[in-house]
Parts: sequence; structure tokens; C-alpha cells
Amino acid sequence: MSIHPLHGKANIEKAYRDYLATTFPINDSRIEHEFLEELNKENHLSKGPYLEVTAPYKKGATIQELVKEGILSSFFLDMNQKELPKDRPLYVHQERAIRKAALKENFVVATGTGSGKTESFMLPIQNRLFREIENGELTPGVRAIFIYPMNALANDQIKRLRSLLRDTPEITFGRYTGETENIERYALEKFKAQNPGETKLPNELLSRNEMRQTPPHILITNYAMLEYLLLRPGDTVFFDGPYSNNWNFVVLDEVHSYNGATGTEIGMLLRRLKDRTLKGKPYRGTLQCIATSATLGTGADVKKKVLQFAEQIFDEPFFYQSEDNNALVESERIDYTEEHESRFLPDWSIYEDLLIIADKNEVMDDEIKNLSKHRLSQHEIYELLGYPRKTERFLYEFLSRDQNLFDLRELLKDKPKTLDAILIQLSVRQAYHNKEYSQNLKQGVINLVDVAVKAKALENEEPLLPARYHVFIRAIEGCYVSLYPKISVSLQAKKNG
Repeated sequence: MSIHPLHGKANIEKAYRDYLATTFPINDSRIEHEFLEELNKENHLSKGPYLEVTAPYKKGATIQELVKEGILSSFFLDMNQKELPKDRPLYVHQERAIRKAALKENFVVATGTGSGKTESFMLPIQNRLFREIENGELTPGVRAIFIYPMNALANDQIKRLRSLLRDTPEITFGRYTGETENIERYALEKFKAQNPGETKLPNELLSRNEMRQTPPHILITNYAMLEYLLLRPGDTVFFDGPYSNNWNFVVLDEVHSYNGATGTEIGMLLRRLKDRTLKGKPYRGTLQCIATSATLGTGADVKKKVLQFAEQIFDEPFFYQSEDNNALVESERIDYTEEHESRFLPDWSIYEDLLIIADKNEVMDDEIKNLSKHRLSQHEIYELLGYPRKTERFLYEFLSRDQNLFDLRELLKDKPKTLDAILIQLSVRQAYHNKEYSQNLKQGVINLVDVAVKAKALENEEPLLPARYHVFIRAIEGCYVSLYPKISVSLQAKKNG
């Protein structure tokens, strides 16, 4: 069951105010009264709730289609279908990254949170390793190194790799940071303590000794530890000897965090890494360099600077005479302004009935009949939707023609807005100003959002309305008392909550 945004905000505010009231006990009743009055001013300590709608990312080819085209190895068809279904379309930016990697081009993936950045570089790396398996050439030794600015990000990535590589025991991986134990027994004990109930994969190397004996194909570390690896004689096996001749990829995650002097240091570190691993091979173009970043803005100048920065930090080319003439891979979102045939405009109270339906597996005839009281005839509903079906699909088909949903999307396409601002704009847009409409509208919008986030065309697809609420709470820097000419209390809040 979802949290009601207004009740949720009120509960957070109350808990915060209670905390402040007990943190600053005041003996004088007059000052205490002034303090509590200031504390309870509406929207003084909090802002929101804001409603944000993020359009889904555009879809591209499926893994199965890329295998048929010869871009990806057929080994991908045998992977865990729950984790990486072969018939589920990849995002357009993931497909572009795979195609660039197939051409052995360097690239920067600059997309938002939750956009599948990991797959954008993991699938190309897996593909290269699968090709080695097909050719009988896979031996121990690092093929790809993932470099992170901090351990927390490296730890998150190792969890993702456990999921992606669960069914590919031939591909080994390991995390080598300051937290990695030397001895396997101690490393296994730490793994069990940190991952209760989870079984260690045979292809995950947990200890430093294991990785030194048989270097993993994918090595995860941070830039501080990479400095030590390049210096310590005990770790020379990663860069010298029989298992050190097949380096293919260098991945620099969160590249936007390497600015100023840190960026210069990382650039020099990467040059030393290449010097150790290339062993007489051409200095440029032998290793494939990939960087990931958050979305950095729009405009040709910004994009050019991103690629120039990548060239400087890797000392590798990032401009190509390919289809898009550069190596910047960005995400694309679906345009919500596209028209849909046969829209209808139901009463806002309809979403209360839809919420009841949303908790069931299938929609029955009597429930569709009940919906006809909201400015819709039963015949019209059946004409649009056909016979009862699975609830997620029913909600998807129904709401994809709902004018209220289109209006809500249109209002939120540029930036998040408060619920109050949305209500005002919807009232103007739909030209309703009667009291009953105003009373139903606020709860109707909340119910519509709750229903639309459950509406999916297919089980693994994104919802019809990927939405979330935000509430901002300000921290208190101090409490100030003015005793003359009369007692008054004011709270000083941080500007950036």
C-alpha cells in the first residue's frame, strides 16, 4: 500500500517538530509559546510534497535481435532470463554502447540514475569474454578493471555483478579494496556476515590471495588502491607474468567526480596503468576506455567539453567519424506529448474505484459496469478495452486513453511541481471551478498517481506513469529571542534543505 503524500508529509513534519520542541526545552512559558508558534508556521520548515514524473527511456533492439545480427554472442541467450530477458528491448543508449564497443571505440555513458549504466559497459565486456570462450581462448587474467571514487560505489557494483554473472561461472570477478581480506577463510566469514542467507558464487574471488593466484577477469577497485597495486611487488601478477597479457577495458565510473587536482592525479594514474599493461603494444587504441557519468547538461558545447575531458583523463581518442561523430552515449526519453486515439475524460472520483481493482489479479464484468457511472458508458469501456483481463494490463489500456493522465503529464513534463500548483493548473486547464470539483480534485490526483504507477503493458515493463513525491525538510541553525520591545522568537533555517 502506498503512502498518502499529504499524510506522509504531515507525519514527517510532526515528528520533526516534536524533536525540535524536546531538543530546545524552554522554561519561560511566554518564550515557549512564541517558539512553538514559530515552529508550527505552515511551510516554514518544509516544502512539498512535489510530484515528479520521469518519462521512460526509449527502447531499442532486444538481446535476441543483436545476437541474430552478430553483434552479441549467442551465449547471452542462455543467461538467466529473469535478470536479462533475451526478448526484452534494451534502452537505446545501452544498444548504442554495445554497438560502439563492437567497433572497439571509446565512449562516455552520460545518463540518469536508474538508466542501466552498468549494463552499458557490462554487456560489451561480457560479450568480449564470451567470444574468448567460443574461441577456446579464455584464461585467467584481468580483461577489465572498474575504477571507483569510493568503496561504497564499488560495493554496490559487486552486488550487481553477482546478479549479472550468476549463470556465467566461466567469467570470474573480484573486488580488491582496503576492505578485502588477505586470507580466503576470513574473506568468506566477512561475506557471510555482510550477506546473510546469500550463497557465494563459484566465480567470485573474495580474498586478495585468491586474486593473486588466479587474477579475475573483472577487477573492481578504487583509484587509491590501484595506486598500491601498481607499486607493491606482491600485486605485480595483475600487470606482469603469464596472466597479464589480455587487458581489454578500463572503466572509470562517476568520471564527473574527478575534477581539479584529483582529475590530474587520475589521468597520471591511468597513464601508468597503461604503461604497465601494454608491454610494447601501441600506447593509444589498444585498451578500450569507458567512462560513466550523471547527465551533464545539454548543448553542443557541453557535450564537446565532456569528450575533451575524457580524452585528457584517458589520453585516448573520443571523437570518431561514426554515425553520430562522437563517443558520447546519452539516454533518450519517450515523448509524452504524442496523441492517442479515442481519449475520454472521466470524473476524478473514478480512480478510487480503480484503486480497488488494482489490488486484484483480474478485472470482472461487474467492476467494469461500476466504472460506467463516471461519465463513461459500459459499451464505451468494452469498446476500448475488450473483455476482462489481467489487472496491470487493464489499467494500462484504460489510463492510456485517459485525458486526466495526459493533462497531468503535460503539466509535469518540464519539472516537478507541488500538489497545490498542479491543482490550480488543472482547474484552469479543464475549466472546472465548482466546489465539488475542487474537493474531488486533490484526492483524485493522488489516486490517479497511485493507480498509474501500477499500470503496466507487460509484467517487466515500466509503469504508465513513473512518478515519485519529494518532501524537503530544513535543518535549524539556531533560535533567536528578541526581548524588546516585546518578546518574539524567530528560527533561522538553512537555505538549502
